[in-house]
Amino acid sequence: MLNKFKNQNNKEIKIGKAKSIMDRLKFDKNVKISWIPLIIVIILALFIAYYIALPAMTFNSFKFCLYLAITIFFVSFIIASKKGNWKIIKLPIFLIMLTLLALAFSSPIFHAKRYSNMIKIDKKSFADDFKLDSTTDIPLLDKTSAERVGDKKLGELTNLVSQYEIEDDYTQINIKNIPYRVSQLKYAGFIKWLTNHGDGISYYVKINMTNGKAELIKLDKPIKYSNADMFNRNITRHVRFQYPTKILDKSHLEIDDEDKPYYITPIIKNRIIFSGQDVDGIVITDANSGHSKMYELKEIPKWVDRVYSAEMITEQLVNYGKFKSGFLNSIFTKRGVTTPTDGYNYLAINDDVYYYTGTTSVNKDSSSLGFNLVNLRTKSAVFYSIPVANESSAMESAKGSIQEKNYSPTFPLLLKINKKPYYILSLKDDAGLIKAYSLVDAQDYQNVYTEKSLSTLFESFAKSNELIETNDPNLKPTVIQGKVEDIRDVVKNGNTVYYTKVNGKIYKLEISLGDELPFIKSGDNIELKVNKDKVKEIKLK
Repeated sequence: MLNKFKNQNNKEIKIGKAKSIMDRLKFDKNVKISWIPLIIVIILALFIAYYIALPAMTFNSFKFCLYLAITIFFVSFIIASKKGNWKIIKLPIFLIMLTLLALAFSSPIFHAKRYSNMIKIDKKSFADDFKLDSTTDIPLLDKTSAERVGDKKLGELTNLVSQYEIEDDYTQINIKNIPYRVSQLKYAGFIKWLTNHGDGISYYVKINMTNGKAELIKLDKPIKYSNADMFNRNITRHVRFQYPTKILDKSHLEIDDEDKPYYITPIIKNRIIFSGQDVDGIVITDANSGHSKMYELKEIPKWVDRVYSAEMITEQLVNYGKFKSGFLNSIFTKRGVTTPTDGYNYLAINDDVYYYTGTTSVNKDSSSLGFNLVNLRTKSAVFYSIPVANESSAMESAKGSIQEKNYSPTFPLLLKINKKPYYILSLKDDAGLIKAYSLVDAQDYQNVYTEKSLSTLFESFAKSNELIETNDPNLKPTVIQGKVEDIRDVVKNGNTVYYTKVNGKIYKLEISLGDELPFIKSGDNIELKVNKDKVKEIKLK
């Protein structure tokens, strides 16, 4: 069967059945094809693809290798079309197949042990080594509650709320050992960006996660590079053009000790061909000037809290528990296979942010084998072995303690009180506002204490567990010396009563003990003289 074509002189050209697709593309040599517009279109398409995808120019990046192979394909296509030699097109096709094959070879099927060893975990005793026994710096607000508090704070300033919204990042950090969530404002749509981006963003929101207090911080020098900005002032694109060969993780806002905003961008290294992501350093970018500096892991400033993302740590913990006995074991016998519980939270310890999650068997029953704490700045990880109910069971138990309210529990944290493990969590209403707090016995999760405030919860728990030190009245007062680990005030019948924790035990302090009592704070050195059912004398050391 013959096919007919017309050349530019409108003369019919008859050709036989083509042998291949490439043969079909071989027309009369008199037919002229305008290559310049086609080349311009392809170059423009490749540029737009790079501008959007922003691949790192390194062969360690799957995204870049694929982008490079596709670019070579289009270049080869043009050359082959012009010269009529279609064998050249085989090279980019081979490169694409090779890239996909390398990606497949990066899977845990071939590298189970390496995946498992991405994170090193020390094992310690909860009773002997776990030190967190204070509720002072526990972040009892979750991200959703922080978002509502932030939106309410922004709504108080009508001149801002009409132009800006709050970015939903809400990065949790520590500032002087107090947990905060911070997030920059963003333009309320493209038109608002057009009219405001020249001046930048002069505010960010800062929320204390222990008491729910929100602040809108006014900046002397506005934020001009952020996740909220567009084009070359978008922080991801800005850092990419400064460091074109580095694989970059998502940038996030952090605040130094002087409340100055910076963006932290982790540098990623694929440890297993195109997979096994780990952090190899960071880039710190001044949010106003856009000036950036790269740091190796050992050089990172102390004020930086979030070097490793929670998502990366979760993935590494999953791989650690799943593949430590090999890939086949993870599929068939599953001997010794563990997995993180469903959810995680953050703790503030020694001015660092720690990732917290429980660990359970792969069958995901109602119990946990213990829990992990991972420092998000250094990735030092510890597993505390202690059989407890899992977080989901504790959440359901706390919710059931005031079932008629139908409050929603937040993901809990584990504390050590009198050498025993307890979960602490908050309960929210449908509007996302915290209405109550609960302490749940982690080993007997039916044992729950729930109150409307932390101070009354603390008092109720102390009374129920007889935590107040008592002594024989016939004996001389016992002298207790140590650091104040926590102190709370409670109003009872119009009078203020204080409860303080010293050396792991709780003591009741009457306001009549002295005028200095309201000024005592955590970390103070104190001396108590205790007799019978109350403290007789206090003295600051």
